[in-house]
Amino acid sequence: MNKNEILAPIHGRGQIKIKLMAPHDQDENSISSAETFKIQRVSLAVLTSTGHIVTIVDETFAPDDVDEDVDLVGITVMTDLARRAYHLADRYRQRGVKVVMGGIHPTVLPGEALQHADSVVVGEAEEVWAQLVSDAASGQMQKLYSAGKTTDLKGMPHPRWDLYPRPIYKGYTPFAFGVDTSRGCPYDYEFCSISQVMGRGYRSRLVSEVIAEIDSVDFPYLFFVDDSLGLNRAAAKKLFTKMIPFRKMWVGQGTVSLAGDLELLRLMRRSGCRALLIGFESVQKEIQMG
Repeated sequence: MNKNEILAPIHGRGQIKIKLMAPHDQDENSISSAETFKIQRVSLAVLTSTGHIVTIVDETFAPDDVDEDVDLVGITVMTDLARRAYHLADRYRQRGVKVVMGGIHPTVLPGEALQHADSVVVGEAEEVWAQLVSDAASGQMQKLYSAGKTTDLKGMPHPRWDLYPRPIYKGYTPFAFGVDTSRGCPYDYEFCSISQVMGRGYRSRLVSEVIAEIDSVDFPYLFFVDDSLGLNRAAAKKLFTKMIPFRKMWVGQGTVSLAGDLELLRLMRRSGCRALLIGFESVQKEIQMG
């Protein structure tokens, strides 16, 4: 199935109301609910279906209303927010609403997620989303959906940011739009799930397509959601060079190996880089626990 069929109308099916959700802890004492850096999810904004009514709810900005009239709820689940996701899913299913879960946690533990959902998407969703929506519209949803391959990033549709309600944001850090320039990671670290979910092949989007997407965002702050930004040095340098005239400010995630390329670091700074998140893991248990 071609990934571009995500945006194609589903002929011969009834129109359904779809809610795409990113759960978030609503406990004010939780570290994950603090007024820190907030980002609109790319994973939600690309999974839309012409011919159906689609809304996006991100609880980072406002809690969900479980009583809304909806036929299908799609929930992206991170492990630290699985309890919140399961709570919401259970409440929807009690009302007879169909629920599908995807993301890192359901991909790694689909059996657990199926205890709270009607369907689970394993891996990347772009290749199977059109079929899932079609099945939901005809009342024939399957338990598991898996493309069995990684998504070709060429020609990815632009995220439907217009479906995201613009929040009234009062945090002490700026709110940002997410941008996806690559997927996958060649490294297979024990503590990381990316290679299992996105594959070990590092896939870069066409720089021209990323630049067109950035140009369409009328907002100064970006967050590169790549798990290993800049591993393709040539593509990264081309991207950051072309970003300079846009005068955006951005944060991303990368490896410490980026520090060895001074030309790349200079281009990152000139293109608007304000911070880079880098994870350090030690093989010594006493340091990990300390």
